Amino acid sequence: MQYNITIAADVKFSIHFMNNNKSIDQLIGKLLSLLSILGILSACGQIPQPFSKNKANISYASFLIAPYTEGVLVCPVFALPDAAIMKRITTMTVKAIQKHGIPASSITSNRASLILIAEGKQQLDEKLRIKWTLKKPNGKVVALRQDVIANNIKIDQALDQLACWIMPKVSCIDIPLADLTITINKIIGATGNGNDLLHQSLTDAIKQVNVNITKFPAQDGFVIQGTVTLTPNDINDDLVVVSWSISDARGRNLGSIKQSNVVAHGALLMDWSAVASQIATAAVPALLNLIRSHLYFTAR
Repeated sequence: MQYNITIAADVKFSIHFMNNNKSIDQLIGKLLSLLSILGILSACGQIPQPFSKNKANISYASFLIAPYTEGVLVCPVFALPDAAIMKRITTMTVKAIQKHGIPASSITSNRASLILIAEGKQQLDEKLRIKWTLKKPNGKVVALRQDVIANNIKIDQALDQLACWIMPKVSCIDIPLADLTITINKIIGATGNGNDLLHQSLTDAIKQVNVNITKFPAQDGFVIQGTVTLTPNDINDDLVVVSWSISDARGRNLGSIKQSNVVAHGALLMDWSAVASQIATAAVPALLNLIRSHLYFTAR
């Protein structure tokens, strides 16, 4: 038997009831108890539309949060009976780690990323047990821990403690920003004034963190290339994808990051002034992390 329970417009759990010896009401009651753990993910009110044709609500634009390129790769939680719940816990874990200033992602990693594995178990007392394994990229186990989570307050505390536990295990790559030199090629693919505004915004954002910008690549410098696509997503929306790639002065590709979001149809057809600066500002930390990672490994 399957029930679909919608907590918010973007949070839907499909629940499979396997125990025929208990009443449906009892099972739903226990289920809702478990879902209360994840209730904090469902913000009240209307889901923000960051690039609607009305005033842009930039602070909620998901694609402005660029994926990090070093730090911790959070693998999807496994071994729980519901895939949607595992996905939401994975998302919460990434956010909790990021709040402590640790680069974290569930989709992006590189050679420097530690790997966090989470095995869940639903106990008979309805508490949630999670076994965490932190590994190096070569598979060597760095540390182990377990958390038993009873309610929504406990899961917040557990993830906060998890992040504190991870912090000293993440190596810091300390490269003075003033020693870096970056050249930004012309942005391509954006509509209207997008290419020019994104180029200028990225230039300004990089200068804000005291990195040198040059018109032509320096001998030990780096080159950033931005590419934009804007395609219809459906009758009302367009899909915006901004890709940034980095190469060294010899043209060797070091990696790339990607930012994407769905916007109201036609919202960015001509004018990008409402979003260009925020897109660029959000991309800079990830771009610098790519460069730091490259320098870290070449120096070893």
